[in-house]
Amino acid sequence: MIPDHTKKAEQLADHYATILTLYRELEQLSRRVFEAFEGDIQVDALREVLRSKIEVVERIKAESQAIAALKDELTLSASERETLRHAESKLTELVKQVVEQEDKSRILLEKQGIRITRR
Repeated sequence: MIPDHTKKAEQLADHYATILTLYRELEQLSRRVFEAFEGDIQVDALREVLRSKIEVVERIKAESQAIAALKDELTLSASERETLRHAESKLTELVKQVVEQEDKSRILLEKQGIRITRR
């Protein structure tokens, strides 16, 4: 039988892997939105991409909450903290890329006279 701490540490690692995958998906969707704004916008296709983005964001929120809850419950060893730092570093880089892509879309829209605010 796996000790509870080990099981929770594995769950935490799984949640980080999932959230990294979700942010990669969000980055791709953001890129598709930008490309749609750059080219001819097909409203139905754009609407579908935006719906997909909303779904991914909701899943990211759920994963973030699960990660926060597990981190509150666990006292991590030095090796577990190191693994966690590595995952958080990757996550930080991905979030930065997503924000940059979103900013590019916002700037492009502003150049076209459409004002977008961040939430």
